[in-house]
Amino acid sequence: MKKMIFLLVWMLLLAVMIPAAAEGYGTGPDGIIAEKAEWTQLPEGDRFYIVNRAGDKAISLNQKKTRLDEAAVTTAQTETRQVLTAAGEGAALFEKTDAGDGSAYLKSESGYLTISEDGRSLFYTATPGAGSKWRTENGEILINAGVQANIESREQPAQVYIEYYPYGSFFTAYAADETTDRTMLTVDFYRAGNSLPGETVPEEKLYSLPVFETSDLHGMLADTSGEAPLYLLAYISDKVKDIRGYEPDTRKELAVLLDGGDIYQGTTISSVTNGHALSAAMDLMGYDAVTVGNHEFDWGLEMAVDPDGTMPDYSVRQFVGKNKIPVVISNLYRNGEKVTGVQDYVILEKTARDPAGDEMPVRIGVIATADTYGETVLYEKFAGAGYSIVLDYEAVNALAETLEAGGQCDATILLVHGDAEYAAKSLGDDSAVDLVLGGHTHNYVNWKTPGGLTFMAPAGNAGSFAYCEMAFEKETDRPVFRKILNNRNMFVKQTVRELTEQGLTAAEMDPEMIMLTDTVIAAVQDVLGAEVGYITENVRRYDYFPESRERSTALGNWAASITARMGGAEIGMINGSGIRAGFEIPEGQDARTITLADIYQMFPFDNAVCAFEITYEELKKALEYSLTHKGHYLITEISGVICYYRNQDLLAIATGDGNVIYDRGAWKDGWREKKVRVAMPDFLATAQRVDSETGLCNPFWEWQNTSRRLEFRETQIEGTIRVLTAEAAENDGHLAIDATPHYIYEGPEAEPAAP
Repeated sequence: MKKMIFLLVWMLLLAVMIPAAAEGYGTGPDGIIAEKAEWTQLPEGDRFYIVNRAGDKAISLNQKKTRLDEAAVTTAQTETRQVLTAAGEGAALFEKTDAGDGSAYLKSESGYLTISEDGRSLFYTATPGAGSKWRTENGEILINAGVQANIESREQPAQVYIEYYPYGSFFTAYAADETTDRTMLTVDFYRAGNSLPGETVPEEKLYSLPVFETSDLHGMLADTSGEAPLYLLAYISDKVKDIRGYEPDTRKELAVLLDGGDIYQGTTISSVTNGHALSAAMDLMGYDAVTVGNHEFDWGLEMAVDPDGTMPDYSVRQFVGKNKIPVVISNLYRNGEKVTGVQDYVILEKTARDPAGDEMPVRIGVIATADTYGETVLYEKFAGAGYSIVLDYEAVNALAETLEAGGQCDATILLVHGDAEYAAKSLGDDSAVDLVLGGHTHNYVNWKTPGGLTFMAPAGNAGSFAYCEMAFEKETDRPVFRKILNNRNMFVKQTVRELTEQGLTAAEMDPEMIMLTDTVIAAVQDVLGAEVGYITENVRRYDYFPESRERSTALGNWAASITARMGGAEIGMINGSGIRAGFEIPEGQDARTITLADIYQMFPFDNAVCAFEITYEELKKALEYSLTHKGHYLITEISGVICYYRNQDLLAIATGDGNVIYDRGAWKDGWREKKVRVAMPDFLATAQRVDSETGLCNPFWEWQNTSRRLEFRETQIEGTIRVLTAEAAENDGHLAIDATPHYIYEGPEAEPAAP
């Protein structure tokens, strides 16, 4: 019964929001819906829109009418005044009431616009509080008069403003200072006269079909980093089922649910279960289709796609099933031939509904492509295995046009594991594609091309999901796609954290997904909880040693040292992107236990480690490459050697104990041709990256098929457990951390290193 009530509320909200203030609706005889006014010209009782001047975006409400979102507006200049001629779906109308102290409350239909006490978030409250008081700066920047927030690393408090963040398409709280770009803070007020929210006269009867997209989940069924799990996919599943309905009343055809790839790799939950946890979760959620991300190759594509072209079957305790969700990708080739076993596209039979509940069947074509992500994949799993990606947006357009013209579908979605904006613009202004959903970048996006094609993408690691509605009109009994409505990114991790803190998760979570999540956590807990040893130094990501100029961290030293010991090498190298977790000693304690779960988090991609035997002169070549733009991405952190540099110039090399063996062109006797063993992840060794500025190439790539490459391979997880367990056994559990920089920046006035 609870879920049925939430479903009715959700659908009611959708029904109200679809027509509200929509483009072309509710305009007066002259097409004007609101007129620009000054802050001082808005007395109590007047209703007005708040529009960001830089982006022409009005403040709107999210679907649950609890937080701020954006709505597109159209402005025009008449001979005598600035006006609004259209306001996008959900645009909020506000009233100003006196709050005293020269400030005012801003009240909308869902409550008072309020900033949290810490000045970090904007939301609506039923009654006004300290964070609800607003005044203006020069009449064009709204400032919160009741809340102050410290700017990070600054001692002086700063006022909190409303900032429009165009790339994420939302409004946010911002503690501005003198360096702030104030164009993102500047707003205009448009008095709406006697118009009320929802007072519209539709020009057309539209049927809408909700569309959800996740991407780059990276195994994030739940965030288990805190004391209590944050049920991220259980929250998303609940929002989908609020529309589709819960069993036994589920109607899968009422919404589209897609994923943009990079599903499995990244968390211990997924790694320990070989991806079965995510396959089970997505089957339970009822995904319509997924595509192939670059990390689908980490374990080999055969682990991500069953022979019948669907997601892998799964078995996690009582959750056992055959997953039949199609895996779709149209531009993946192997040895020059289109990869078989996956589909170029799928046709989804769906049902669109109008606000009155009338229904109309629609068919959605989902075409999937991948961006050229090959260079980010371990060589032997991708290029070395014969895989390649061919970008051909003309082919995508031709396929979409064929599907729609042939009557196979009524609208087309391009699902791409890549930059959504790039894909949308590459399709051009006359594309038959109606919506582009992207991923890979981990950046949430919600925008349109100049030609009007909507492109969206969610944040990675279940941080958000993309939501919109495809609106259709019935013409001679056939659906005709008209527009995208209610497009927005719905934030997940922040919302779930707040719900968890307030004890409100039961009303907002799918109980079946919570059961699956708890089952998976219990299944891996015994494995992950095993203690390896303990550390007495913090090892944080991006906590650089000052003298390294953002090149060395204690965490990187540790990871590179572990890599060296795995390969029996004097020197270890590692790419920074391969280290995905750091660890801090709890406040008030002097040590932190390292468990198997920590190791899985630190090296979630579990690459193989290899080793080379080279001369120190060849090592110099590798270090010179590491100072280039491309090289920095691959050889990010090192151990067992110290590199002195200035910008992209290598100045000196010292052994790990500080013995300088090369200094500004001069080698110490016997060291130039001396052999040294270097260990690194296969990803680093097999990446062919040429730096465009210097022309230097990754030398380890060039040494693959030479005698320098040694016959040694071990996975990071297996090797790290072996190395650290042995160290802990020898040192009563203590795991040593090297807290000295291995890249040291020698400034322009520095003296040469002593020989």
